[in-house]
Amino acid sequence: MADPDDLAARVAALETDVRDLAERVRHNEREAAAARVLAGGADRGVAELSGEIEAFRDQNRRALTALRDGVADLSERLETGLAELRARLEATAAGQERLAGLLTKLLERQGDEPTVGG
Repeated sequence: MADPDDLAARVAALETDVRDLAERVRHNEREAAAARVLAGGADRGVAELSGEIEAFRDQNRRALTALRDGVADLSERLETGLAELRARLEATAAGQERLAGLLTKLLERQGDEPTVGG
């Protein structure tokens, strides 16, 4: 049979180990609770950041849409202006051609007429 003193020492050692383990469990429980609090804060932070990113994306999308609409409007106005300019240049060229023809006829007539003092 086991020595009673040896048994008492072993029980005392086990009780010490149980107390140490109980303290470690309490410490781990506190650490786990703190980790849950931090994780909750991180979740809220991520959700907030996700919301900000989504708001920025929407704002960016609206700005790009407005820019695209503005560029399309400017492009249309430019095309219209260039078409008007081409028409005016063609009219000017036609007018110059008409003037050149009239001047040519005038010079031909003057060549047929006797010059003054000659």
